[in-house]
Amino acid sequence: MNVERWGALGAVVQAIVAVITAAAALSAWYFRRAGRRRKGANDNRSAPQVGLTVDPDNTSEDPEADAQDDVNWLASVTGEPCGLLELIGLDEPFDKAIATRWRRSVTRPLVALLGVDRRGQRVLVDLTRDGPNGLIIGSSGSGTTETLRTVAAYLAMSYPPTRVRLHLVNLKGGAVWHGLRDLPHVVQELTPWMGGDDQPASPLDDLAADLWKLVQEKRSVLGTSTIADHNNSVSDAASQMPFDLVLVDELGGSPSEFGGRLANIEQQGRPLGIGVLVGVQNPMYVPTGLAAMSRFAVVLGWSIEEAVGFVPSAFREALRQSGLKSRRRPGRGVLVRSGHHVTALQVATVGFTVRTSRDAPFLTNERLEELAAAAHRVVRSERRGDG
Repeated sequence: MNVERWGALGAVVQAIVAVITAAAALSAWYFRRAGRRRKGANDNRSAPQVGLTVDPDNTSEDPEADAQDDVNWLASVTGEPCGLLELIGLDEPFDKAIATRWRRSVTRPLVALLGVDRRGQRVLVDLTRDGPNGLIIGSSGSGTTETLRTVAAYLAMSYPPTRVRLHLVNLKGGAVWHGLRDLPHVVQELTPWMGGDDQPASPLDDLAADLWKLVQEKRSVLGTSTIADHNNSVSDAASQMPFDLVLVDELGGSPSEFGGRLANIEQQGRPLGIGVLVGVQNPMYVPTGLAAMSRFAVVLGWSIEEAVGFVPSAFREALRQSGLKSRRRPGRGVLVRSGHHVTALQVATVGFTVRTSRDAPFLTNERLEELAAAAHRVVRSERRGDG
């Protein structure tokens, strides 16, 4: 009997040993396979793929390939600069052209034209869907200021002052808003850097207070309602409240407290129809609150690689691997919307004349002044009821 029991026990032991041996073999196979996968992933680093970080409106059959083509285009210097007049087809006489565009804008959403993509298609931002707050990030000479000027000029040529108003902020000095400050859409131009012994102790505090007055004024009219509720409740277009866009150039090394105040204005102003578009020299200068409130960002030149938290890591890595050269072309960069959807673009220019093989009709400062005068004439004509 004892012999039988010992024999049965031995069989059980052998079975346990067999199970352990099989488990060890399976474990060894699994880790060898995992190791091969990791090695394969490392081997593919020389040809990084961007992944599905593409324009949400992209209808291509292969969006990943399109994203990779965007990377290749950004890493090259192909393509020509583009002029704003060329893109929107605004012809003389300016009075008639502007009046026509304003009339057509009554039923259109509020969008801002930025430039063109690698196919030459227009790249626009819907300030309601994609905004209203955003960032323009780029080092000196990359086209940050020109992007802000393009947005201001396009909005003024496409919508009447009763639909959109502009508040221009100049933090770096110089003729940033030359040719634009005379537009009928401009409510105020704020420049804290006055210089001299009579400069206020806290010019940025004064500037933030001026912008906060805008929030208070609109809140006094709307109360607890939003601008959308108000405008939907009135049938007369003249009774609707305009959208206010604050354009800030630029937040390069400015005190972080001012950035925090801008973020508060963005947060409180969004339901009131107030948007803030801020130019920043370096992604590291963007205060946390400002980044959190921004729904889209245009990142230009070398800043694309540095824009951690703004541009998806796969896109930045792909550019780093390919060798980014777009800084040779001011205005070459990417638009990143909510969800990290990336669109490569060339920003349209308004501030200087560039001769190209197509002799593109760029919008110089002198022509901007002509357009501002034409816009004022259209406003006066509509007030008289001539239109």
